[in-house]
Amino acid sequence: MLEQTVVVPPLYLALLLNVTSQSVCVSGANRLTSAVTAVTTNLVLTARKALSLCISVWYFGQGMNAGLTTGALLVLSGTLMYSYATSRAKRSTPNAPKANGVHAADPRKKADISGVSLALADRPLNGVRKRRPIEDQENE
Repeated sequence: MLEQTVVVPPLYLALLLNVTSQSVCVSGANRLTSAVTAVTTNLVLTARKALSLCISVWYFGQGMNAGLTTGALLVLSGTLMYSYATSRAKRSTPNAPKANGVHAADPRKKADISGVSLALADRPLNGVRKRRPIEDQENE
């Protein structure tokens, strides 16, 4: 009986690894977006891309040049400054509205916009929640 072996070209393995890692990355980015502000998500994804670029340069042996080093240092310093500023702001104002506009003490309240506090209505309208002033909800 003849034995046949299946030979998988190395490029297909690299493609499979790439597709798998991209799937994990997209899934993680979606979970991150639902948990933190848009600025934090953008910063995390930018830092991830910078790290990925540095790993690619190292792996393919291209060598670090001045532009790559400067860019990596700028991304790292920006990430550290933002992390420090947001952690400091959270400690100094525990009951302030969050960056996404939801008030920390009452999640139904929205941040004050033009002097009118807004809240999400209890009933969705065509699957979309409608914003109404809190004063209207209190009168019901």
